[in-house]
Amino acid sequence: MKKQEKTGYPEEQGARSTKKATGKKRMNDGNVHQRAYEIYENRLDKDLPGDPESDWYQAEEELFNDYF
Repeated sequence: MKKQEKTGYPEEQGARSTKKATGKKRMNDGNVHQRAYEIYENRLDKDLPGDPESDWYQAEEELFNDYF
């Protein structure tokens, strides 16, 4: 098992997604946080370089493309 490193992410708080009146999901910080944490875990498992800020930007980009 790998040693846990400081992530820069607060503990998971059970982020909820929101929906517009049309029924489509709306991108929010909870969604971005959840995806950034998934990116971080994947990066850690594969021993890839990176930092929380780049994980966050990647998550925003992915979610933006998914929602719009």
